[in-house]
Amino acid sequence: MNWNKLHIMAILFCILPGCSNNIGLTYHTQPVGAIISYSDGSQQVGISPARSIFVWDEKHVVDGCLRTKGITAKWVSGAQASSPEVITICSKTGEFTYYLARPSEAPELESDMHFSQEVERTRIMQKQAAIANQQVQLQMIQMFNSMQPKTTTGTIWGSGGRINYQETTK
Repeated sequence: MNWNKLHIMAILFCILPGCSNNIGLTYHTQPVGAIISYSDGSQQVGISPARSIFVWDEKHVVDGCLRTKGITAKWVSGAQASSPEVITICSKTGEFTYYLARPSEAPELESDMHFSQEVERTRIMQKQAAIANQQVQLQMIQMFNSMQPKTTTGTIWGSGGRINYQETTK
């Protein structure tokens, strides 16, 4: 084993145990497209569905459960919905989902539904762009590999006996 592989293994050994302490929490709203913010106003998480990662540590764990800040969802119409002040997760690993529905009595549902469609359309375009980027990367790797010198070895038998040869071509 050369030094590079050993070095990489040491880094992975140090990083991977920390990964098991991470909890993923995705906030979904109905309809999608609401701005998700922590209820205390400290930070916007993103447009739903939005994801946060929390670390399972003494700072956030009480009585064996992870406690995170509650959230507020606000749609373009101004409609709002909120979670309790604290969201509790009692599992050390995994991905979790929290759902908030738009209040049915809130006005201007049509504008929220229109924005929701735009959010979905944008996310589809982002996924398509990511796939196209991966395809370009693969093509570049294939082109790189095809331009590398190729070595052919063989043996030629003749009246003078056997001749081993090696040929490198581009």
